[in-house]
Amino acid sequence: MESSTGGGMTGGTTGGMKNTRHAVLDLIREDNSISISAISERLNITRSTIQKHIDNLKNDGLIRREGANYGGKWVVVEQS
Repeated sequence: MESSTGGGMTGGTTGGMKNTRHAVLDLIREDNSISISAISERLNITRSTIQKHIDNLKNDGLIRREGANYGGKWVVVEQS
C-alpha cells in the first residue's frame, strides 16, 4: 500500500531543500507581504522549516524584510 504526504514538498535531500528554497523565493516574489504561515500552508511544510529557509535566504543576501513583522514586506534582492 502506498502512502501519500498530500503532495507537499520535503527537504529531506539536498535536491528537495533546493526545490523548497526556490519555492519559498517564488512565493515571496509573487506576494511580498506573504506570511511564514501562508508559505507553510501553500507548501505543506512546517512553519519551523519555512523559518529556516527564510533565515538562510536572508543570510545569503537574497531577501530582506522591510517594516514590521505585521504589515511589513519582503524584498527580493536581485543578483546581477
